Amino acid sequence: MSKCVVFLVLAVSAYRASAAYNTPVQRLTDWWDGKYHYFHGFCDLPIDKKYRMRRVKVNLVLDTPSESIQIWKLKVIKKNCDGTEYLMRNKYEIHKGVERADFILKYTSQQIPTGMCFTNLPSPKTTKAPSTPTPTTPKPTTSSPAISTSQSTGNDVYQVPVVKVQEPWGGGSSWTFKGRCTLKISDTWTPATLPVDLIFDQETSNLQIWKMNVLSSSLNGMLYELTNEHRVSPGQLEITFIVDYSGTINSHPQGFCIHVSKITPGSTQPTSFTSTTTTASPSKTTTAQPSTTITKAASSTTGAQSTTTGGTLGETTPVPSNTAHNYGQVLEKSILFYEAQQSGDLPPTHRINWRGDSALGDSGIYGEDLTGGWYDAGDGVKFNLPMSASVINLAVGLYKWRDAYSASNQLQHMYDSIKWPLDYFLKCWQNSTQIYYAQVGNGDTDHAIWTRPEDITISRPPYYLDSSKRGSDVAGGTAAALAAGALAFLSEDSSYSSKLLESAESLYAFAKAHQGTYNTDIPEGAKFYSSSEYRDEMCVSAALLYLATNKTGYRSDAITFYNSYSPGRWAYDWDDKTMLCDVLLYEITQETKYKSAVENFVTSYMPGGSVQYTPCGLAWRLEWGSLRYSANAAFIALLAADAGIGNTANYKQWAMSQIHYMLGDNADAFSYVIGYGSNYPLKPHHRASSCDSPPAVCDWNDYNSPDPNPHVLQGALVGGPDQYDNYEDARDNFRTNEVACDYNAGFQSAVAGLLHFAVNGNLPAAPTPAC
Repeated sequence: MSKCVVFLVLAVSAYRASAAYNTPVQRLTDWWDGKYHYFHGFCDLPIDKKYRMRRVKVNLVLDTPSESIQIWKLKVIKKNCDGTEYLMRNKYEIHKGVERADFILKYTSQQIPTGMCFTNLPSPKTTKAPSTPTPTTPKPTTSSPAISTSQSTGNDVYQVPVVKVQEPWGGGSSWTFKGRCTLKISDTWTPATLPVDLIFDQETSNLQIWKMNVLSSSLNGMLYELTNEHRVSPGQLEITFIVDYSGTINSHPQGFCIHVSKITPGSTQPTSFTSTTTTASPSKTTTAQPSTTITKAASSTTGAQSTTTGGTLGETTPVPSNTAHNYGQVLEKSILFYEAQQSGDLPPTHRINWRGDSALGDSGIYGEDLTGGWYDAGDGVKFNLPMSASVINLAVGLYKWRDAYSASNQLQHMYDSIKWPLDYFLKCWQNSTQIYYAQVGNGDTDHAIWTRPEDITISRPPYYLDSSKRGSDVAGGTAAALAAGALAFLSEDSSYSSKLLESAESLYAFAKAHQGTYNTDIPEGAKFYSSSEYRDEMCVSAALLYLATNKTGYRSDAITFYNSYSPGRWAYDWDDKTMLCDVLLYEITQETKYKSAVENFVTSYMPGGSVQYTPCGLAWRLEWGSLRYSANAAFIALLAADAGIGNTANYKQWAMSQIHYMLGDNADAFSYVIGYGSNYPLKPHHRASSCDSPPAVCDWNDYNSPDPNPHVLQGALVGGPDQYDNYEDARDNFRTNEVACDYNAGFQSAVAGLLHFAVNGNLPAAPTPAC
């Protein structure tokens, strides 16, 4: 049996088990053109409400291999190996009613294809069987295509069941399951040569797996294609994983690991599949089953909602359940905020249903594609100076504390999140022409309108540096972000890591050759983000490149740039990155002067230092985005503790006090993170979330509305209170209530640092709140 056939049988079985709407393929006509057979068919989809672009998923499963498909209302996201399955999403906004998705298949078989469209749409309350267009149309009496397994390719199908390793953990309807497959190996397999399909009987998400790399996932997490990460020798191969699912503790996923080849020649027993006829009722079907039947466990009443996100680190270390706040949930929500900031052609992984594709015309002076990246704050401009600072903080946090994202089941989401701006930065640097794009959109014209990103029609000019301009602050900062990304992706995707590193090195060389701030040559950016120095970005960039390459020239450069200016270390933010350079150079050189600089900075923010405190214990540096400064300082304190700098226990406790204040440990029990807790900001200064979905008009009336934002901007950290803990939840107060990518970056990585220490048993008890 071919791998494609195995994929198809199990895909149909799994999708039939879901509650979503499924409908047979109907035939309009077919014809021959030379050696090719063409089939024109359709599926009628009952649309229950308005859906934005990419929100409707359709999985077309056929019994006949095809070479290609032409389809108009849907966009093909993925095709399986022989063209018997196409995963698609809606290209355009669709409205309530019956939507006909017709298509033309190109194939070579004599037979007329039959198949099914599996969707994520809810089943109609009453569904009539679709009428047959012509007398010659095969009547859809089966829910799955009839598949004969006698046409084997000669490969054996080796199948073993998934075995439960421990009881699921979680609460409510969100649970995490730990399982294992054990394969008997008779041959030696070099890395990335042993293909295994992991198949579940229900939808799953956030798969974390050891010893294997995930090549792809489909069917909403019911199928994962895997390959071996390391060399595999004869003997037993245990594949252990954890995965999230919805249900109860007893309704955990069951499934198989399948290898289509000859793992144990002469001793394996190929799995046989039998094609079975099913009734037309969507509520009850009889599906094709492998030789070992997957049977769902009986459901039971769920327990109380847990207070800590479940997950495991490695294979044995459980996530602590006694942290004062749910760090895993905070990470999850912060990642969602960055998805709300995405510009461009949104990826299939995008989860914010009130956002759509936007700024698809962003381009360079020669037409280069500059789509993608993040909108800066509540506006529609892409400023690379603060965006690169955000990516540096997030990527360094992921590189240092990857286990925190793994333990909270957010690792894949985090990689997806950080890859979006990194892909954009790769577009911004044109090494062949020595042009670096530092900004897209004009702040003045953008801020003069109040509209959702999807409706922006004003000109979005690109601002760039070339050999005649200076800007090693923004170029060096972007090189640093690319280098940090290369470090973070090294264990996840070595090819992509190499691509980032190559771009980082060439952009660093460009920045080094054109030293100076960008203030003069790109005043349109400096008007909103004026740069006070460039050697801090160059120092961080060189230090990260040294860590990524071990080239001593970068180490020397970092030290040279560090010694060439006298920073005030007033704050760690998008403008001054000196404190990160202090930490990195101490880790690289172990020299006392860098350690002392870090200690002086952290203690200046702790009680008794030079930074002012609010009555309820927030280290308050400045009124404009006050929480950003204390969150960034907490991030530096945790990096210092991780490097063995200073009083590590005190640093951790102080960082906790600042992060916990933001999460609700204050006089009003008010969370400054939107969506976390039950009392949080409702009117952030943010265009996209302040406007109802189309066709509603989005304009200054929404800005002036006294009502809460129609959409919850999950995970966004607002600016914060004044020096007396006073806070106004008002959309027009952009000092206290604006959100920004750089606000969340240091905050999110600080939370990851706290969870890292908690997972490893090195987090002290939470401090008592001051109020």
